[in-house]
Amino acid sequence: IALEKLQCVGKYKELYDMLYRSI
Repeated sequence: IALEKLQCVGKYKELYDMLYRSI
């Protein structure tokens, strides 16, 4: 379960980074 949570966080972090850089 912890691994799945980590993957979810990683996906959101990637999206956040992309949005942050596009600004």
